[in-house]
Amino acid sequence: MIKSNIHTHTIFSDGKNEPDDIVNAALQEGFVTIGFSDHSFTPFDISYCMPQENYPLYKKTVSLLKRKYKDKIEILCGTEFDYYSPSEMREGFDYFITGVHYVKINREYYPVDGDPKDMQRAINEGLGGNENDFVRLYYENAANCASLSPLYMAHFDLLTKYGKINDSSDFYKKTALEALDALLDKDIPIEVNTGALAKGIKQVPYPADFLLKRIAQRKGSVIFGSDCHDMTKLSFAFEGALERVKNAGIKNILEYRSGNLQPVEL
Repeated sequence: MIKSNIHTHTIFSDGKNEPDDIVNAALQEGFVTIGFSDHSFTPFDISYCMPQENYPLYKKTVSLLKRKYKDKIEILCGTEFDYYSPSEMREGFDYFITGVHYVKINREYYPVDGDPKDMQRAINEGLGGNENDFVRLYYENAANCASLSPLYMAHFDLLTKYGKINDSSDFYKKTALEALDALLDKDIPIEVNTGALAKGIKQVPYPADFLLKRIAQRKGSVIFGSDCHDMTKLSFAFEGALERVKNAGIKNILEYRSGNLQPVEL
């Protein structure tokens, strides 16, 4: 059983639940670690992120929970730092993870995982209908996340969320693998993310099997995260995702324990 999840969202960004309620859900599932990673502030899109003025209250709330539950569970205060967020938005936390939620084209930020029409608009209006250019721009951003030195890379192939990208093409696979290698070169763990399964959008977790196999070949590291927005799905589909990881040839996963990422043999 996976007993650590540090990719969760609360009412401080786009989650459904209070932090205290999520802690109790984690305790009921036998977790030893729970980390909050509400979305960092993005000034060009405030629809789902944590408002800048709420950062102090967020940190104070989690600090109080740490003291309240110190003898029961390890609690961490983190953030999911967007590639385009201001750099100061990742400071002052126990950890930060990172993800690419937008592609910037001609000064406009197009969401990758919002309404799928936004991605199509980016391709049609911003790139003259060239889907490969969108894939290239997305994975350039993903590769550049290596320079941020996050705790790990969240939902690496997020652009496949709605099945609108031809992820079976040679160009797609080559581009994705090059970006993945850039992260693995810097020893950045890759998240096995079940969030889209919990929402009924995808049938398989991120990243795709061919990417998991590259991680195994490179002896890279993976960490599980449910990208939880609803506490009833705190460990959604972890068991099935674990089988995919094993089948890819990955021998251990990382879990956050006692202030550090630690390998757990499968």
